[in-house]
Amino acid sequence: MIMQAANNTFAVCFLSALFSLGSIPAVLAAEDHHEHHQVSAEAHVHGKAELNIVMQEQTILIEFISPLENLLGFEHAPANTEQEHAYDALVHNLFDYQSLFSLIDVRCEQTGQHIEAPFNETQNAHAEWHGEYHLSCTEIGDAASLKPKLFSAYPGVESLSIQLISEHGQSQLIATKDSDAIPLH
Repeated sequence: MIMQAANNTFAVCFLSALFSLGSIPAVLAAEDHHEHHQVSAEAHVHGKAELNIVMQEQTILIEFISPLENLLGFEHAPANTEQEHAYDALVHNLFDYQSLFSLIDVRCEQTGQHIEAPFNETQNAHAEWHGEYHLSCTEIGDAASLKPKLFSAYPGVESLSIQLISEHGQSQLIATKDSDAIPLH
C-alpha cells in the first residue's frame, strides 16, 4: 500500500507528515482509509468535495478533490466547444489555490501545484478534479484560518469535507456555504 502511495506526491508528503508527528498508528489508519477512499472515489457523490490539508512548520500541502459534475455541470470529456471552453476555464481558475479558499492570518506563497488529468483512455465518465497545492508560509498566526470560496464560484459543491493534520493534531469537519472560517490550529 505504501508503495502505491509513493507514486502520489501528496500521499508521500501526507505520510511523511504523519511519521514526523509520531503518528504511526495513524499511518495504518490512513492506509485503511485510503483503500476505502479508492473504492468510494469510483462511486463519488455529487455535491460533495474534499480538502485535505497537511501543515508542517512553514509548509502547507493541500489536496482538493471533487467530482467534475460539481465544478462543470458534466463529468465526461468535453464533447463540444462550449464544454472545452468551460473545462479550460476551470483549469485556469483552479491553477491557484486562492480560487478555492482564502487564508486568514497566514502569509503564504504558492510554490507549486499539480493537477491530475481527469480524463484518460480508460475513464471517460464520472471524472474527478484532483489538484494539489504547495504553499510556503512566512507567517502562520495563532488565529490562522481558512475560508472556503468555492461555494459561490461552483454552486454544484454543497459540502466540503476538510481533514487537517498539523503539529497540533488531527481534525475533520464538514463545511458548507454558510460555514465560518475554519481554524488551522
